[in-house]
Parts: sequence; C-alpha cells; structure tokens
Amino acid sequence: MVVSGDVRTPTQRGDNDRHSGARSGSTVADRLGRLADRVTALPAGWCHLAVVASMLLAAVAVFGHLWVDPHGRVLYDNAADYELFEWMLGHTAVAVTNLENPFFAPDLGAPNGVNLMANTSVLLPGVILTPVTLLGSAGLSATLLLTVSLAGTAVAWYFFLLRWVVGTRSAAFVGGLFCGFAPGMVSQATGHLHMSALFLIPLILWVVLRLGEPGRTVRNGIQLGLLAIAQLLTGEEPIFLAALALVAFLACYAVWRWRELRDRLRGALASLALAVAIALLALGYPLWTQFFGPHAYHGVPNEKYPADLGAFVNYPTYSLGGDPATAARFSPNVSEQATFFGWPLLALALVCAIWLWRRVAVRCAVLTGIGFGLLSLGAELQLAGEPLGIPGPWDLVDRLPVFRDVIPLRLGMVLIPVIGILIAASWDRALTVGAAPAGDRPLARLWPAAVVAVLVPLVPLPPAAVGEVPTPRFVSQGEWRGCADEGGTVVAFVDGIRQMTWQRDAGYGFAVHGGYHITRGPDGKGQWGTAPRPTETLIYDAIIRARVPEITEQVRAQAVEDIRYRRADCFVVPLHPNGVLAEPVVTAILGVPPIRTPELWAWDVRGLR
Repeated sequence: MVVSGDVRTPTQRGDNDRHSGARSGSTVADRLGRLADRVTALPAGWCHLAVVASMLLAAVAVFGHLWVDPHGRVLYDNAADYELFEWMLGHTAVAVTNLENPFFAPDLGAPNGVNLMANTSVLLPGVILTPVTLLGSAGLSATLLLTVSLAGTAVAWYFFLLRWVVGTRSAAFVGGLFCGFAPGMVSQATGHLHMSALFLIPLILWVVLRLGEPGRTVRNGIQLGLLAIAQLLTGEEPIFLAALALVAFLACYAVWRWRELRDRLRGALASLALAVAIALLALGYPLWTQFFGPHAYHGVPNEKYPADLGAFVNYPTYSLGGDPATAARFSPNVSEQATFFGWPLLALALVCAIWLWRRVAVRCAVLTGIGFGLLSLGAELQLAGEPLGIPGPWDLVDRLPVFRDVIPLRLGMVLIPVIGILIAASWDRALTVGAAPAGDRPLARLWPAAVVAVLVPLVPLPPAAVGEVPTPRFVSQGEWRGCADEGGTVVAFVDGIRQMTWQRDAGYGFAVHGGYHITRGPDGKGQWGTAPRPTETLIYDAIIRARVPEITEQVRAQAVEDIRYRRADCFVVPLHPNGVLAEPVVTAILGVPPIRTPELWAWDVRGLR
C-alpha cells in the first residue's frame, strides 16, 4: 500500500502540470524545458493521446524490420522461438474458428499430442488476434502483438506513475517510456512474446494498491480476478514474478506502516478471496490441464540462466551504446539481457534512491529491486560467463517446487519498474522544487537533462530480422493431400520448428510427429520435443550423419510398427546433399516408391498401416 504522503492527488497533478514559468537562457535544457511546458499545458485528454501515439510510434520503429514484411520475416536472433509463437497464434485462431480445445494440440507429437497450457501459448492474445491471423497471417499477429506489448506496457506504466507516484505528466512519460522500452523488455521481445506482453501488470498493481479501501471490496475483487485471468492466459511467468515482488514490497512496507496495512487488511483479504474465487472459476480447467491433464509434466528442461555480474554495468546488444561482442560475454543469448542497464543508469538510480529515501513507498521499491537483483544472480555467481564458486541467494530456493522452474535471470526484470519509478519520481521532484517561489530553478533544468543524457545510450535499436525459411510448395500449395488424408500425420524429417511452420502453412491440415515444444518424458519430467521412433532415428542418421544402415527384415518390420504407432500417412525428406543419400535408404526401408518434387521426396505409407 502507498501512504497518503507518497500519493499525488488530482489537484496536485493539475497544479504541477503548469509548474514552470518563463525561463531565461537559451541552453538545450532551457529549450527542452519550454517544449515540455507547452506539451504539459495541453488539456489532459490531448496530452494522454499524444503519449499513447508517441509510444506506439516508438514501438513501430523498434520493430521496423518486421513491419517491412510481417508475413515473411522473423526476428534473426531467436527465430525458432519467434516462429513458435507464430504457430501458437495460428493454432489458437484455428481452435477458435473450429470450436476446438485451445489448451491441447492433438496434432503435435502425434499420436500423443501436446499440452499447450504447459507451454507458452499466449492464448488470450491469440483469441483477440484471431481476425488478424485469419485475414492476414500469424506473422502479422506476432508483429502486432510485439508492437502493442512494448507500447502498451509503456502506456500502462505512464498512467500508473501519474496516479500513484508523480504529479507531472512529463515525469510519468519518461518513467513509462523506460518501463516499456528498457533493455530487458526489448531483449525478451526478440523471442519471448509472453515476457514482453506486460501491459496488464501495472493495472494489477493499481488494483492491489486499492485493496482495503472502504466501499470497494467487491469491485476490487472482481477487477483483480479478471485481470489475473487475463494475465495468466497471456503469460504465467510475469504474474508469478509480479506476485513475488508484491509480497516483498508489502512485507517491507509493513515494517514502517503496519497500522495502515492493518486497517485495510480485512477488506483487502475479502477482495483477494473474491478475486481467487473468480479466477479459479475461469481457470480451473486450464490449470488442471496444465498440471494434471494429458502429458502434464513436472520440471522444465530449461537452462538455469543466472544474471552475470558484468551484465548490470554494460549495455545490451540492441542499444545505441551497446556492443554485440561485449554483450555476448555477459549473457547467454540476445533474448536474455534483462539486467543490462549500464553503469551511468545504476549510478543515477543510486542518487535517486538516496535523494528520495524518505518516501516510504520509494524506499520499499528500492529494497525490493535490490533483493530481486541479487536473486537474479542465480545459485552460483558468475562473471563473463565463468562461475566464481560463490553461492548466490537463489541457491536457497532453487530446488523448491515452482521455483526450480524459474529462470533466475528474469527476476532482474523487477528492476525495470523500480528504476522507472526512481526516474519518474526524481524528475517530478526536480520540477516541483524548481516551480516553488524560492525553488532551485537550475535543478529543474539540469536534472531532466541529466536523466535524458543517461538514458540515451539505452535507446533501443531495431532487432535484426530475416526472411523466414520458405515452406515447400508441396506443403504450402496443398500437394500434400495426395500423400496424406486431412488430419493424417506427416512425418517430415526436418527440425521441430520447421515441422510446425510447415503445418502452419498447410492450414494445420495435418499432424506432425515432433515439434518444438516441451512435453512429458518417460520419468514424468519435461523434455524438449518427442522422442524419435527407431525408424526415424535411422533416417535422421542417414540425412544428418550420412550413415547407411543395413536394411533387414527386422528393420522393415520395425518401420511398419512405427508407422502404425504414429498413424502416419506420409514420410517426407527435403532435398539437400545428404537427402540424396537418404532417398534410397527410405525407399528400401518402406518398400514403396517415392514421390519426387523440386524440393523434396515423399512416400505414401498409408498402405503399410
């Protein structure tokens, strides 16, 4: 909760929005100040509209390389993950139009299927974007989702800061802009759409801060429940991290303002109980599917990426001040640069924290941010990718249920809104002091200029994009129907994500034997993809390792068994150097002649079932 002394009232906001008088001098800071005066003097509605428009334009600029051709381009650095989300958006659109279960994909990992609730399926955005996907493409929906995610997150934080933290629109604008376009946001957006769609988090915090207010018990409970449903169906990891941060913040706040929390506790608990009931009513089946449904698993096979100590003081790959080679030394990949802030911003944040320490809410936010920054270092500290042999604080919870599935590095994303709050609050404080009759006017001019100077090296650069690997005409033009029935399984000997892009470009008309996803392994734990059958292993060895197996009756009998297990209709091998070697191998194993096209060989195996 935020104490009354930490909250700006609407009256204060109106007064402070017109804080500045005439300024003398002609420095850059003066000119910027006069421009800010003119903008903030606009009516509130026009000002808010300008904020939304500017943030949307900024997001379009960041993803400009995708907008050139959203139907045929993918982000270069994490193409597989980006294509996975394209597949998810397309599959959701098909499920919506055909009234199918959106939480499970029977056409992946045939014949078992894949539990989509146990994967990052961005279901709610997929449902909302269904018209865009059907009329345009899954690539257009993915590009639009990325753009709206960064812009929407920035706008949501702008309104949050203006309501709860600051009294000047320019301060809220700068803070919101940082929260939406911080290095961690752009980094996660290069491949993890669920981690960049954070526009609901500030709204959830907004409602949480109103819990316990008289006369709002039911309203707060309903709002919180609906927001929780929406966020869980967009991305579960962000709401889990936000909940952890909220618990830490409120525990800290209780140390200094226990009486205030105590007075609102009964109403807050009643609203929270109502929110949980509403959320469980809507999410009961999806959560049951995730944890107990078909092919549910326990334990994610992800790498336990910790934040590197050197990452905090360096700039990310896609920023004005960034150097890709240096950034690569301190991060596992481009999509996991959540803790790159640069030492000037950390120094500025330290000054802000000392300056604003008397505000209890700011103090607790800072302590929460420091705590999560330490936790992001993982179970063992490392520098430039080298383990130091020093246990990190995350080691205390690393093996607990749920916590063991968290990527520690992403805990550092909690620092983004904390730093955004410090930037906004200090900017607001400088303008407020400068507006006072006996105020420090140089502070009102120079501090915003200093903040801008520190943030300039972090201005994001558009992530690289490349053309997507073309899908063979045999698939995209529907020629596969001569080899497989509608809904039949096509065993394509390409990597898992390519199987899914082929399936997407075929309108999800056939099932695939593998895919790029997490599913239940033999030990009940999560594993990447579906384990290949013996026949598939032989063919993969011929394609990838140029190994020619001895074709025996036992091999042929195993092939028939594997075909029946997969319920396969068609085997497909793409044309490439080792594909020439694989063609006679597959023909000998299956005993049926191939169908040759300019891009691949296909074998109709329906007669072997």
